[in-house]
Amino acid sequence: MKRILFSLTILLLVSGCTDDLLFSTPSLQGKLNNNFVWRASAFSATVVSDTINIKGYNGNNSLQIMIPATSIGNYGLSSSSFASVSFMQDGLTYSTLNNGSSGLGQLSDGLIELIEYNAEERYVSGEFWFTAYSSNGDYSANFTIGRIFKVPIATPIP
Repeated sequence: MKRILFSLTILLLVSGCTDDLLFSTPSLQGKLNNNFVWRASAFSATVVSDTINIKGYNGNNSLQIMIPATSIGNYGLSSSSFASVSFMQDGLTYSTLNNGSSGLGQLSDGLIELIEYNAEERYVSGEFWFTAYSSNGDYSANFTIGRIFKVPIATPIP
């Protein structure tokens, strides 16, 4: 009887998580505007001059993450940082290089944590979160719980 109750509890917990992040290999995904999980259906990374550029696409939407080094660690995001993220949705582009227009503390921010850079097996993994603004600063996009998991490096590493 205890096994049945335990199994039923696990089943209910798993079935209630329909809008949570999925763990698949490889993947690029994050929670968009605390509303739903955005998942790239196609993605890849390139490395040029020790700069990692990760791109993901889902329909007409795209996410681009630029990390200015291949060293494991944290890379802060702001309008003046070397690391950056841009997200395009419904024809509007949001970037961490832009700030909000009201000037009341609406600054782009975020963090990219490069957890794994594997040049031999040719993949990159990490986590991210960010708030980015449109070029005029009137609109924002926010990603939380972002995951970069074993995204393949598409071009030869110099």
